[in-house]
Amino acid sequence: MSRVHQINSKEEFQQKLASVPPNSLTVVDFTAVSPVFEKLSREFPDVQFLKVDVDKVAVGAIGCGTGSRRHCHCYKNGQIVDSMSGADPNGLVKLIRKHANTNGGAGGSSSDAGSAKGPVDITPLVDVTQVDCLNQHGDHGVRNLFDASNHLESEVDAQLMISMPFQQAVKLHSIKLSAVLDRVDQAPKKIKLYANVRTLGFEEAENVTETQELELTEADYEQGATISLRFVKFQSVNYLTLFVVSNQSEDEDTPTLIDRIKLYGSPVETTRMENLKPMSDDH
Repeated sequence: MSRVHQINSKEEFQQKLASVPPNSLTVVDFTAVSPVFEKLSREFPDVQFLKVDVDKVAVGAIGCGTGSRRHCHCYKNGQIVDSMSGADPNGLVKLIRKHANTNGGAGGSSSDAGSAKGPVDITPLVDVTQVDCLNQHGDHGVRNLFDASNHLESEVDAQLMISMPFQQAVKLHSIKLSAVLDRVDQAPKKIKLYANVRTLGFEEAENVTETQELELTEADYEQGATISLRFVKFQSVNYLTLFVVSNQSEDEDTPTLIDRIKLYGSPVETTRMENLKPMSDDH
């Protein structure tokens, strides 16, 4: 079932804007980005996506101006908070992330997270200043995974060795990797995870037994799948290493691309739980 709502009247548009919780994000498409709009609606389940039929609805009548025929608008509390001109799918992804990250909608406030049951998003507990990656491209480094400004890309071949220290010990439950839009064929396929193994290089990895090995498919990325880990093996993790062995193309010379990473679990010490979001609130 489609998550994109087709708008055919001014009244329907106003009703949809008013139907979401306060501070929730609504993205309205007046442009030719429709082919990716449905895909994005599945990636961001807490965001409302509206498609305005400009042949049936006068954009000026709904307060968007005639120039809106070439725009996507972001709304919060019934007001435009940002917009984008032209049909730029990657630009739209960045625009949504910019405002969805501050979404106070159905997931509740951050104070609710302390009482949430089950895994939470523990990505904020990664010490981003100490994150490192072997074979990262100079213009597309590993820290892009955490600020959504760009993507991570390998340089001389498909392999990556990503090292992530945490600010405190965590229990790691699951992981989610996002592919660069329309580049799923370059997303990671075979990944080896190492818990609490520091300074691991490509040659050393051949002699160290991984904590768990994952094999992802293109469908995992298209469906936005969160991959469960062997929880018992990740009970007190201070340092996590991801060895990307190959990507979906299975061509060792094709660079690997990763848009972003999310980690789910819980801190071993729960003093900071109020700063973390429940797993169900993530986009």
